[in-house]
Amino acid sequence: MLDRASNLDRLSEPFDLAIVGGGATGLGAAVEAAARGYRTVLVEARDFAQGTSSRSTKLVHGGVRYLAQGNVGLVREALLERGRLRRNAAHLVGDLEFVVPAYAWWSGPYYGVGLKLYDVLAGRHRLGKSQLLSRAQVLERIPTLEPDQLKGGVRYFDGQFDDARLAVTLALTADDLGAVLVNHARVVALVKSGGKIRGLRLVDDESGREHEVTAKVVVNATGVFADAIRHLEDPEVPPLVAPSQGVHLVLPDAFLPGTHAARYLSRDPTREDVLSVYAGLRPLVRTEGAARTASLSRDHSIFESPGGLVTIVGGKWTTYRRMGEDVVDHAARVGELPLRPSTTASLRLHGAPEDEPVVHSAAGTPSEALAAYGTDADLVRELAEVDPELAVPMHPRLPYLMSEVAWAVRHEMARTVEDVLSRRTRALVLDARAALESAPVVARVIARELGRDEAWERQQVAAFGKRARESLLT
Repeated sequence: MLDRASNLDRLSEPFDLAIVGGGATGLGAAVEAAARGYRTVLVEARDFAQGTSSRSTKLVHGGVRYLAQGNVGLVREALLERGRLRRNAAHLVGDLEFVVPAYAWWSGPYYGVGLKLYDVLAGRHRLGKSQLLSRAQVLERIPTLEPDQLKGGVRYFDGQFDDARLAVTLALTADDLGAVLVNHARVVALVKSGGKIRGLRLVDDESGREHEVTAKVVVNATGVFADAIRHLEDPEVPPLVAPSQGVHLVLPDAFLPGTHAARYLSRDPTREDVLSVYAGLRPLVRTEGAARTASLSRDHSIFESPGGLVTIVGGKWTTYRRMGEDVVDHAARVGELPLRPSTTASLRLHGAPEDEPVVHSAAGTPSEALAAYGTDADLVRELAEVDPELAVPMHPRLPYLMSEVAWAVRHEMARTVEDVLSRRTRALVLDARAALESAPVVARVIARELGRDEAWERQQVAAFGKRARESLLT
């Protein structure tokens, strides 16, 4: 399990790879490198997946829209990775049925043909069979759909997952494989030797202490912040990243009964209906100003600086494993490491069941929420059994137990109220008001676990309050 104090002490060890960034890309690279036997360290300025990686659409998908653009190879690769993730993290990834309503006579056949191709490209990794639906079948599945002019529709299947829990699971998996991970530690400088980057300096945000890490190669996997790390080597280097923002609204399930998705609703949501709002920035790649490029996919790109800093940008959660494989391949050559094949395509992640399939449902009860812990779920339950204070729900409108707070601090490197309510659980995403109301009791448990005083509790509640209000429209 993740032990921050122990990992800080280990920063003085020599490493093969140092990875900057604890989002999807960095964590995937850490698992990839550690699985190959490379001595690996990962540092994250804030918390794991605190940026874009916890603010995704929560879908593991091949990219239906890429078919219309003719990017068949990209879709095939993503569907392959979707199937691998569904197998290797069955406790986190489930199947989700989508219904695309057709309001024009031609749209049903048009979408139907495209989604049949989607099925074919998925091959044995197909999650379900797409099919045309009649008007009655569409309304049966989505009774709140706007019925006027509805002709029918098409259904297809993709994957759904909890992005922040997957990030924590990847951190735990990398830890299981021997990697050293530290969050809330800012990189302030890159260390050079003989004109090449051979490490970094970081500051522990909790203690203020500075640490120097030595490594044969440094990987910059900081997403939309990639240029800030590149500027530590060369302040004049042209920017690579052009951030693109996506905004998501969370509504009560009364707007969409059942387990399908839809664009057109008969009842228009109001600001008061919104439970939470969140936005993420995707790091799109600028084409100008890139000197040396190894473009391994149209979905992500790898750049190598004159000093040997390896930067990866682009991509999405679905292909995080392939991105990790590609960037570690490149970093191994730069760092002159022994070349070793990837083993992660079949690597089960921390907590994944060995045999029995996992039945997924919305996290509406504590038992359903605990399913995301996989084989660790019983250990979380045991905390509630031995400590009555941890056996109570976090909030009446949230599907979490207080035992999950203690577990997050003891075993998942949660350090703040936001770490717990935003990422170890998804309280802030599910219901921002309920998360805000639960902050004081969560702060009290974290303070007890970390040995903090009441002043720290008050500071944490205030800080989270500011963050939570950003997720409210009213």
